[in-house]
Amino acid sequence: MTGEKNQTITSGENDGKGKERDTVQAEKPTEQEKKPFLKAYEKDLEKRTAAAKLFSVDEFILDADKLREVYVPEIDRKVKYKKLTLTENKELTKIKDVEDRTQKLLYKVLHKADPSTTEEKVGKLGNDVSGAIMRAILEDLNFLPKRRPT
Repeated sequence: MTGEKNQTITSGENDGKGKERDTVQAEKPTEQEKKPFLKAYEKDLEKRTAAAKLFSVDEFILDADKLREVYVPEIDRKVKYKKLTLTENKELTKIKDVEDRTQKLLYKVLHKADPSTTEEKVGKLGNDVSGAIMRAILEDLNFLPKRRPT
């Protein structure tokens, strides 16, 4: 690369006896060096855009009503739930207390999947159980990174 130097990469440890770390100067790529990568990116983006289907609200409304199931390892149970709609989520934002809002959220997603689930029953769950269920649901919805098996 013939670009300007802009970063020092350090490896090894300083042993505290005056030994210096190994350093390598990384150079910033020039505009000319970036061009092939930018062209490849633009070409890939064009391909994906051309292949993408046109957005249909109806398609995603059906998805929101789909029954989902997630395994919760902490309690060794499968839990059924349904996603909330924007309107349902908007109602939750009116609840100022975080714990009350979380409890109401858990109740709503479980109740949509199983109408026999009541808010009172959800309120009687332990923090460990409700937290494990919420984590599993949020991971399933890709709001949290997936946990690695231990």
